[in-house]
Amino acid sequence: MVMKKKADGTWNINFGRRDLVRWRKVIRPFRPVVDMTRFGWWKNASDEKLWERFVGEFTVRGGVRLIERVQKDKKELRTYRKLISLRVLTASNSPAPRLRRAMKMATRFWPDAAKTLAKCLHNPRVVKGSRFVLLEDLPRGSSDLQWRELLLKHCPELGRKGASDFLIGVGAARDLAAIDTRIIRCLEQYFSAGPYIKYTRSSKAGYLALESALRRVAQANRIPLASLDRIIFQASGMSAFDFLVRS
Repeated sequence: MVMKKKADGTWNINFGRRDLVRWRKVIRPFRPVVDMTRFGWWKNASDEKLWERFVGEFTVRGGVRLIERVQKDKKELRTYRKLISLRVLTASNSPAPRLRRAMKMATRFWPDAAKTLAKCLHNPRVVKGSRFVLLEDLPRGSSDLQWRELLLKHCPELGRKGASDFLIGVGAARDLAAIDTRIIRCLEQYFSAGPYIKYTRSSKAGYLALESALRRVAQANRIPLASLDRIIFQASGMSAFDFLVRS
């Protein structure tokens, strides 16, 4: 993997021939089994379901351990869902305590998450009345990149990674990557990414350059970029992934 920052602040990021061979080794076996939301799922999803996915973007910022524990415990999951219910939150004069309780269950950064979600509740571009409306104004015929930029405009709290992950997670996008620490770690461990890889996420130019490099990998293997994103996220920590990429 080759990375070079240009004088104008943009990045040139490319995978070499050996890198592409490694990618092919892991994409072929994992593609059929990777968990992907059905494309278009969001169109028939309830406001509560969409809101729960939206809330999830703020729980994973502290890692997935706590929210995964909640999801595996039926009793805790019921409690969590009651606390974050959009219908209940919007009917309450003081939703903050419920959000704090829910976030304390789901993320180690719960004060920030609760505060941010309370702000989102009062953002008419995100919630109007008791309805989740963030996806309602997305213009038909626009690209996934354009949709992401519109989400960032309407709800900057999501961030580029969060907006990407949300759109992929609700089945609204296939040509985006949610570049997080797991992707960065994968590139460092298996593709000889240099020390500057960690800084690509901090700027729009760096994020888009890395995303473009991953898009070319996906295109070479005839899969959507979102599928490659999910393969990395779900499989890169497995011993089978390690074995295949190093073999």
